[in-house]
Amino acid sequence: MTASRCLFMLLMIALLTAGCLPTKKVATGKQDVLPPLDEYLPVTLKVHSFTRIGDFEGEDFGIEAYIQAIDSWGEPTKAFGNFRFELYEFQSFETEKKGNMLDKWEVYISQAEDNRSFWHHHTRSYHFMLRTGQRIPIGTKVILRMIFDSPFSDRIITEKTFHSGD
Repeated sequence: MTASRCLFMLLMIALLTAGCLPTKKVATGKQDVLPPLDEYLPVTLKVHSFTRIGDFEGEDFGIEAYIQAIDSWGEPTKAFGNFRFELYEFQSFETEKKGNMLDKWEVYISQAEDNRSFWHHHTRSYHFMLRTGQRIPIGTKVILRMIFDSPFSDRIITEKTFHSGD
């Protein structure tokens, strides 16, 4: 091995151990996120078991949704972006189970203050009170579709089927 090659190898080892070499950015959507932070971005959504359809206080009716953003480790994490919720009739005897859209909601949690206002510490999920314009009879089967868009991660779409009153 030549002296110049030895010197080059020593220089590379020194730079690697000192952390001076540039790190590779990982493209996860609209903005690049550096590793290892990219592993803490949401990759899926999970509907928490506390989610229910029914009466709120007073005359209001709707969905009390607890939604967990799950990272690549399978753990609940914070999510900065926007949620879109869509509520559909359930069609039992059709190939496409989503029937007519009953309602839809947009919730923006891109800003830190908005994000904190929806975060529920005990369940490590986001808590949304989605009021409907109509009462859904008890026992009615519906589909809740959730779409999460963020400048930091790919779009996430999840659906869950519920019975009103459960």
